[in-house]
Amino acid sequence: MAGLSLLLRRGGLAPHPVTNDYLKIEDEEVLRILIEKGVSADGIGVTKEDAMAVTSISTWFSNNTLVKDLSILNEFENVTELAPAAFSSCSAEVVGLDNIVRFGKQNTFNKSGIKRVYAPKLEYIGDYYTFAGSSNLEYVDSLGIITAIPRCLDNCKNLKKVVFPETLATMSAQVFYGSTVQVLIVEATTPPAFEGNNYFAGGTVNAIYVPAASLADYKAAYGWKNHASKIKGISEYNG
Repeated sequence: MAGLSLLLRRGGLAPHPVTNDYLKIEDEEVLRILIEKGVSADGIGVTKEDAMAVTSISTWFSNNTLVKDLSILNEFENVTELAPAAFSSCSAEVVGLDNIVRFGKQNTFNKSGIKRVYAPKLEYIGDYYTFAGSSNLEYVDSLGIITAIPRCLDNCKNLKKVVFPETLATMSAQVFYGSTVQVLIVEATTPPAFEGNNYFAGGTVNAIYVPAASLADYKAAYGWKNHASKIKGISEYNG
């Protein structure tokens, strides 16, 4: 067949056809699981049509220590909600979250290998422990349009930058429990209200950047004022 090439797979899988019809899946373990779960119509490769037919991935990748790259999930446009523990203890460093609207109620990524979170359509984040213990996590670039954030980034030891969206209205005082955050950027013009006392309890936030026009409001707001010396205008951030 013209234009057909074969990408050989280990572990007993059939050769994976690479054409314009098939999605390019570099991670062998991801392809194996998708075939095992019946996503592939022919048992060889995964087409865009195959991906569009999927509405849930449940906990297919939970506790998997072989997966590294799940960016292909961005092609699964009808998977918009993740189950609780969907990626719990999964070693994937990259996860495609472009279409996700809701994270599972709890433990969606706890103790996972994810390094960066980019979820531009997110409306709801799990009740608690969403990313707990994900020591590889370095960047939270987008949490979509969430309005509330629970205790979800606890015991993430290597957070370099976390961005909270302009829609954020309330947040748990323990959101970073046991974590160290080098830079927190809060895009909300009104300082989000802390739920509970001991704001940033059990965690450390080294620098906070907020909208310049709201700088005085943040420095005077409940909870935030206790970190006034760390708060600067976003225009001063040059990272």
